[in-house]
Amino acid sequence: MGGDGVERAVTHGRFSLEHVYASSRYVTAVDLDRAAIADPAKDVGELLHRLRWRAGRRGRVPAEVEAASTAFVREYRRHSPHQLVGLEYQWSFGVVWTLLVLASKRTPGKGWDERSPFLLGELD
Repeated sequence: MGGDGVERAVTHGRFSLEHVYASSRYVTAVDLDRAAIADPAKDVGELLHRLRWRAGRRGRVPAEVEAASTAFVREYRRHSPHQLVGLEYQWSFGVVWTLLVLASKRTPGKGWDERSPFLLGELD
């Protein structure tokens, strides 16, 4: 635990589905150049954002993705000693970052009109 009361753990730093390979015996993470000691909710929030963003690019998150998101967080909490106190903050950070990327595109309006409603909904 850090001096600020936030739990600390080894985090990936840019966690997404492509960075994890799982088999029945092993789990391997790759692309660890941003690994650091940080709030464990950082990786969980990043994963949730990326999973939901991919599914939601067409405007909404399908029920299957909602169910997968809920199941992932439930199982993480069940098997991890970390409380994920900062999960909403970390998840929102990913959403806001993506909104800023869309807003800063060189072609104004391209992508923003179609994609921002989903992201703004995620913040709600």
